[in-house]
Amino acid sequence: MSETITARRTSTPVTFAALADLIPGVVGGTEGVGVLTSLRDLIQANLTTAVASVGYDISTDVKLRRDAANTLSLINGTNAQAFHVYNTEDTSLTNYERGVFKWDTDVLEIGMEHAGTGIQRNVQLHRGGIDHIKFNGKVLLQRDIIVSSNITMSEASAPPAPGANDGKLFLVDSGSGKTELRIIFATGASVLIASEP
Repeated sequence: MSETITARRTSTPVTFAALADLIPGVVGGTEGVGVLTSLRDLIQANLTTAVASVGYDISTDVKLRRDAANTLSLINGTNAQAFHVYNTEDTSLTNYERGVFKWDTDVLEIGMEHAGTGIQRNVQLHRGGIDHIKFNGKVLLQRDIIVSSNITMSEASAPPAPGANDGKLFLVDSGSGKTELRIIFATGASVLIASEP
């Protein structure tokens, strides 16, 4: 048989026949090959392709490793890795919604992806079952913000008025080359807070 299994400690290819010789009570390994083949077929018949592929017949570019006590890592040398948690998926990766934790061009990305009939879902950060930050087309902070350094803003066009009980803080050009700090409320009229001297 052409199938091989990679030994974890030595990374040496091991044939089904050689591995079968290790099964207690099997003489010559022939029966062992049958046992392993049946076991492989049983796994593939009862697990999804994605799960079965973790244990059998895939390239070794997805590796789970123990880094230290109580520490599991997803690692493959200098190759950036990604972890997906699916909300929905149609087995063909054409239509899906999934959470993403990955490295992309030396940037760590945490978020949500969708394709096909999948819908763009919100992302929330919780603590103790309470929403603290929501990402739903805008960033919604629902707790106090403590800044130990500074907040940098840039000039932009005046934004549209927010909804009831909200306000938008922004920087805008005064029309004479000076920067103004303004706030706009649901009424639609912005209020000048400070002007560049």
